[in-house]
Amino acid sequence: MWVIPMGYVQSNENVVDAVAREVKEETGIETEVEGLVGVYDDRIDMEAADLHHVIVCYRTKALTNQPKVTREAREWVWKDRKGIERLDAPRVVRAMLSDYFESRGSRWFSLFS
Repeated sequence: MWVIPMGYVQSNENVVDAVAREVKEETGIETEVEGLVGVYDDRIDMEAADLHHVIVCYRTKALTNQPKVTREAREWVWKDRKGIERLDAPRVVRAMLSDYFESRGSRWFSLFS
């Protein structure tokens, strides 16, 4: 299953720093936050525990441009945005990507597994 970088804010950091840290940990890419894509509800059923995540998705600018395989991402691929609805990814990830492209008009995106 494919996802975009995501994670949690640590108690000693602000949201913008958390975004940059998570992207670097998962991809090796250094980024800076440019703006907000959207806020999303995501309900997950994991081992009979019903979890409800509220996900805040940010648009970032890459300061380095070559993703790396990391301990959190076994591989990465560039995908054309035309196939988002058929992507083997969680529903919320497909929604975030669709919203990103509606606001940006970019054609390509990178995914991690």
